[in-house]
Amino acid sequence: MNAHSNPIPSPYEARLSEQQVIDGFHVFLSSALGQAKAERLLDDDTLASAQADVVIGGPALCLFFGALRSVTEPPSVPIPQTAPSANGLPTKSGAPPLILSQASCPEQFLPFMRVWSSTVPKIQALAPEYQHDLARILCERPPLQSNLPPEIMGIAADLRAVAIEIGQRRSFQERYSSDLQAALDSGAPTSATSASSPSRIRANFVPPPSYEASSDAGTSPAGSHRSLPPSPIPPALPLHPDPLPHRHRPHELPLSIATSSSHQPVEYSPSLLSPTQPLQPRRPSRRTPSPIPMPVAGSSHRRTPSAASSNGGTSSPASPNLLPNTDPPVVFIRETLYSAIADVLSNAPRIRAMLKRDRTRAYFAAVGLAVLQVSLECITPSGGVRGILNRELTLAMCPPHYRPLMFELASIGRDARSADEEDTQRALKLLERGQDDKIGTPRMDRVRRVLELGVGYEDAQREAATESEVSDTEAEYTGRRSVEGRAVQMANRINALALRMTLLPEFQQRQEQVFKVLESVY
Repeated sequence: MNAHSNPIPSPYEARLSEQQVIDGFHVFLSSALGQAKAERLLDDDTLASAQADVVIGGPALCLFFGALRSVTEPPSVPIPQTAPSANGLPTKSGAPPLILSQASCPEQFLPFMRVWSSTVPKIQALAPEYQHDLARILCERPPLQSNLPPEIMGIAADLRAVAIEIGQRRSFQERYSSDLQAALDSGAPTSATSASSPSRIRANFVPPPSYEASSDAGTSPAGSHRSLPPSPIPPALPLHPDPLPHRHRPHELPLSIATSSSHQPVEYSPSLLSPTQPLQPRRPSRRTPSPIPMPVAGSSHRRTPSAASSNGGTSSPASPNLLPNTDPPVVFIRETLYSAIADVLSNAPRIRAMLKRDRTRAYFAAVGLAVLQVSLECITPSGGVRGILNRELTLAMCPPHYRPLMFELASIGRDARSADEEDTQRALKLLERGQDDKIGTPRMDRVRRVLELGVGYEDAQREAATESEVSDTEAEYTGRRSVEGRAVQMANRINALALRMTLLPEFQQRQEQVFKVLESVY
């Protein structure tokens, strides 16, 4: 399908309100999820799960279907007007649809709109079989066609990046369960579980705790505490200190780990499978993380120095959350990640400033950068994690259902070092040719920029600074993106892993508390 050059009628040029766009998007999202179910892109079991795949894949599919429906130049999409329903949630009204375009888009959503608009002509130019494969890729399903055009991965990366940004918004988190339930209730059952169940299957998505200031918690429903559902307790983790000094830990990561036959097999998502070529170290680790101190009655919040600093500094005083040997593995990973968040905030003034105006976005940016830091600095040669108190979590200690997270964490670190090495080699070759003006910004710097500031930021900055025709998500003023969008793909992998981790009940139980401690420090 090709875009027509129909101009947008002038009555639609008026700026829409954020609430109009949010309400219309969720009606459109429910319809898109139902269409994906009917086309067997998503089944009932996937829709009912609380996994990160459906949290990202659902909005990405909505953006994809919206691109197919666009018939204007520049791209726009009709979104339904809504009216209150019996359950209090907006539903589609009989009024004519609103037209969402770059001219009518609220400022808050304009970066997302720019990225989506850039994908519309590319999506519509694809052959139908490639459009279908793009939809499958958005759902973490393998494509049916071989030899896909490389730009398909770039389109998928952009759509998933916008979907990740949408998924961070509190308004989305609070209503996504209803969108999933509407899709589950539509059409015929699409899985053995739903077909054999005597009652309808329920969506299990639960929004994470809100990150509103504690002063608002008593008056805002979004800031109130929730009772989290119980989760299975994994086996206890016998943590032990590493006999070797931290500074001697190499960073090669051969993951040829044989799993005992007594362990149940691990089910892998396609996004968790990556090449496992060992890499030589790029730089030494800076330090071993120390746990974030928890607030104690009568004490003020104060950041303490690392317990195992590489510069030989003094150790921090003991805090109430020092991990005993009986803590489950996911708690160890959680505390290691949250310790890295403190480091991230100390080196990211823009995220600290974001704490005052968009706590949820600041939190997710910090978690993404912390995941990248841990993947680069805390992975052992055998694929384990060296974390707080200089203790190690090995793959053998980790329950099978958590091992995919460990594999992906190690894989991200390997691929990040590989990207640095490729950029270094490319820069050296360009310098030898006297083409230093073509070096551009290193890929991992672009990845960090996307993690910190969100998708679409670079487009907005570039449009404000230059009349260049290049309008890619990850490009800097001095360089173009790859066709496959490799920097955005890497940022998406990191954000997806961060989302998988933070959706675990063990993470949710501490998120709100840790965030308030860090906020009080910075």
